[in-house]
Amino acid sequence: MFIKKDKNLSSLNSRDYAYQLLKQNILEFVILPGTLISENELSKQLNISRTPIREALKVLQTEGLIDILPQKGSFVSKIDIQQAEDGILVRKAVEIEILKQACVKFDKKVWSHLEKIIQKQEKLISQEIFDVMKFYELNNEFHRLIFLGANHEHIWTKLREMAASYDRIRIIEVIDQINLDIVLNQHKEELEIIKNGWIDKIDQFMQNHTHNFLKTIPYMRQKFPNIFK
Repeated sequence: MFIKKDKNLSSLNSRDYAYQLLKQNILEFVILPGTLISENELSKQLNISRTPIREALKVLQTEGLIDILPQKGSFVSKIDIQQAEDGILVRKAVEIEILKQACVKFDKKVWSHLEKIIQKQEKLISQEIFDVMKFYELNNEFHRLIFLGANHEHIWTKLREMAASYDRIRIIEVIDQINLDIVLNQHKEELEIIKNGWIDKIDQFMQNHTHNFLKTIPYMRQKFPNIFK
């Protein structure tokens, strides 16, 4: 099992280092769903003891990224469609309220950051070599900033805790370059809704956003059958 290391994580303590590195490798599909995780092998590759690795695996289990099976071992979980659909429905309900509040009161200092993210994503799409994870990270940062601008960043943090299956489907979309233009246009529309206080447009906007996500799932399940439960 190959682990892609990240020098930016080297300052973390052993448990957090193992957790962040494993999560990063799982989300980026460096370690594929269904892969058996060997604590001994990881210990050698990361040059840390098995205890922090075991602790990291337990945290990843709570996030739905690892299945720990008695007498069998720890496996990278396959993507749970039901969990992904539950996640997007919860997020839809929360984000509708966040956008409504943002239309009434929003930190205008955040606008320029949101506009810069859109510009960066446009640039990424136009480049010959497409940086998948950078686009995905900018996508998350865009939504985090909306929650921040509405003074509810802590809610975004809570939503992230139940986003494992949803995130991996989103990353597949980016890897397969599905709906990139749609994502970009949605970001532009979302920003316009906030700037102009268009509360009456929010419900339909979020309905379209949810529909675009859900309609890609059957296609992905057919194209990548081995990574889904």
